[in-house]
Amino acid sequence: MNNINKKLVEAIKDTFEVNFGERDFTERIKKIDVKVPGILEIYEEILKKEKNNYKETLKNLCNELGQILNPINKEICSNCERCCCRECWDIKAHFSFYNNKEKEDKLEFNKLMKLYNWNENGFLGKEGCNLPRENRSRTCLNYICDKMRRKLQEVNKYDEVINIIKKITDLQVKYMILY
Repeated sequence: MNNINKKLVEAIKDTFEVNFGERDFTERIKKIDVKVPGILEIYEEILKKEKNNYKETLKNLCNELGQILNPINKEICSNCERCCCRECWDIKAHFSFYNNKEKEDKLEFNKLMKLYNWNENGFLGKEGCNLPRENRSRTCLNYICDKMRRKLQEVNKYDEVINIIKKITDLQVKYMILY
């Protein structure tokens, strides 16, 4: 890495994060790199680290969410008469994974269908959703049905779950902006 100050590059990157209307920051960095060679290399290194951090943070938040929801999923989802997976399928919400690129999302979804036994009830199995929580779409991660909400309120976990979901949503929004 050359002598360009890493803090300068991070500061430039941070200014991009607040501009929600612009998605392709790499093109802007490339233009800056013409005048200040080396910034693109540092920026790509930062993005690589952030992408790895994103995946790890998402997995940790999903595990935290799962500790609360898995027992409730076993109780409620396995006895559900109208699976929310089917509703998601009807509106194609399963294609809202991480990157807003429909073609890539469909390929990812097709892999998940085979790997986690998609059936007439979506990914619903005997103990709730068969998909690991970190592989679920944004829609799935954010959705709480009325039965689930009532149960969470009954066991005083609703606010905690909402806070975790908010952290996941904030993380996903940042990821979509950067990538």
